[in-house]
Amino acid sequence: NAFPPTEYLGRIYVDSLLHSTDSILLAKNVLGEDQVMLGSDFPFLLGEDIPGALIEGCSSFTNEIKQKIFYKNALRFLNLNENLFF
Repeated sequence: NAFPPTEYLGRIYVDSLLHSTDSILLAKNVLGEDQVMLGSDFPFLLGEDIPGALIEGCSSFTNEIKQKIFYKNALRFLNLNENLFF
């Protein structure tokens, strides 16, 4: 392949169910804040007791980054308009 792997990072999405704030920070730093979305594993109890608690616990995340991870990135990925929901 003529392209280095880093050329594909903008096409990769991950969910936030990474079990540690260090992992969420790594995903955000490597892939970018636009590539991470809230994950829960619902209805199975494999993830956080309160979905999004780890994101809220990342003190370096601004409110804008948290909103992207909580819902804005998913809306963009699904090509949905935020005005339909708020």
